[in-house]
Amino acid sequence: YLKDHEAVWPEMQQALVDCGWHNYSLFYRQDGFAFGYFETDADFDTCCARMAETEVNGRWQDAMSKYTPANVRPDEAAGTMQHYFYLGTDRVMDEAEVDSSLLPSSSWSPPSYTGGGGTTLSGLRRCCFQMKFEPAELEQYLIDHETVWPEMQQALVDCGWHNYSLFYRPDGFAVGYFETDTSGFEEVGARMDQYDVN
Repeated sequence: YLKDHEAVWPEMQQALVDCGWHNYSLFYRQDGFAFGYFETDADFDTCCARMAETEVNGRWQDAMSKYTPANVRPDEAAGTMQHYFYLGTDRVMDEAEVDSSLLPSSSWSPPSYTGGGGTTLSGLRRCCFQMKFEPAELEQYLIDHETVWPEMQQALVDCGWHNYSLFYRPDGFAVGYFETDTSGFEEVGARMDQYDVN
């Protein structure tokens, strides 16, 4: 599965971009659990519906189904999580402010290597981590994240947490995604340990 994702078919890559899957990353745990992150002009269901209309998606999903429990197509096994926190510089709350000219243009071309690793064009590494919360306490936790203290936000940025998002499921499972100029999760965590606000 990982090897197949090092060389995703160019026509599949093009279909993803055409259907609104931008800055798409996949992460995995050793037990086979995988998490995907992408930015889009629509919602997950709309993007999946767009992909379902492409011929290449059916071929790709059928080819990848051999890696899933019970040989289920990955697009049929996928579930969504709610986005509950974002710390970045490109947030827009009013759709009138959206600049669609910033989306990938027709000059995009599929790279030959599509595996993980590497950095963004600005030199940042992509990182993903997971957490688990008590479902009974989840509502207050989400409320707390609507107004994270400014000094905590500043500490996160100072320590290398960029384009930071958190997602959750109602059962308390949560996943975080961020980009960093450090070596990764352990280093940004060690940096945060030096801040009293943490």
